[in-house]
Amino acid sequence: MTTGREVLNGNPAHPEMIKGKMIAAHLSWLRERLSPAAPSSAALEPFWKLVPEATRERLMDRVDPAAWYPFADVIAVDRAIVMVTGDGPAVLAALGRHVAEKNIPMYAIEGDAPRFLALHAVLHSSYLNFGKASYRPQANGGRYEITGYTAYSPIFCASAPAFFHRVIERFGYTGIEVRETECHCREGNRCVLEFRWQGGPAATAIRVQGA
Repeated sequence: MTTGREVLNGNPAHPEMIKGKMIAAHLSWLRERLSPAAPSSAALEPFWKLVPEATRERLMDRVDPAAWYPFADVIAVDRAIVMVTGDGPAVLAALGRHVAEKNIPMYAIEGDAPRFLALHAVLHSSYLNFGKASYRPQANGGRYEITGYTAYSPIFCASAPAFFHRVIERFGYTGIEVRETECHCREGNRCVLEFRWQGGPAATAIRVQGA
C-alpha cells in the first residue's frame, strides 16, 4: 500500500464529496477483475466485508453516477480493492487507466491533449467539491496543478498519473511521461503533475497524411 499523509474529512462544516461516477468506475474494474465471465455478487462478498459498514450501506446496492458521496467512500473502496487483489501500486494504476477508459467518452478525445487537460481542470469542481485545478501548457507537455485540497490520500493520488497517461495515450501521442513532482500527501500544499510527450494527436496526423 502507498504511504503518506491522509485526511479524509478536513472540513466538517462543508464535507469533502466526490461524484459517484468515479466510485462506480472503480467498482466496475473490480467486478471485471473478480468475475470476468459474468457479474457475480458472490465474487464481491470478500470485498464488501472489508468495506466499512456506513460506506457499504451507501454503495452496495447501487452507486448513482450523478450523486455526491463522501470522499472517504472512494478511499475505503480502493483500500478494500487493494486488499482483495494485492499489489497496491499496480492495482491503483490499473484503476486510473480504467477510469480514463470508462469515464472519458470518445467524443472528448478530440482536438489535442492540451485542450482536454485545460477543460478537465475547469471541470474539476464537477467531480470533486473541494480544491481547484489549473493547467499550463508547455512545449511537448504541460503542468497540471491542484491546490486547496482539504482532504487527500496517497491511495487517491496514486491512480492519477496512470489516469492522465492513458488519456494522453488515447489521443495518439507517444513517449508519454507523467510525473507527480509535488503532493499534498508528501507535506506539500499542492499536487503537481508534469507531462511530457512526443508527436501529435492521431487525428492531426491523419489530416496531414490526407492533405
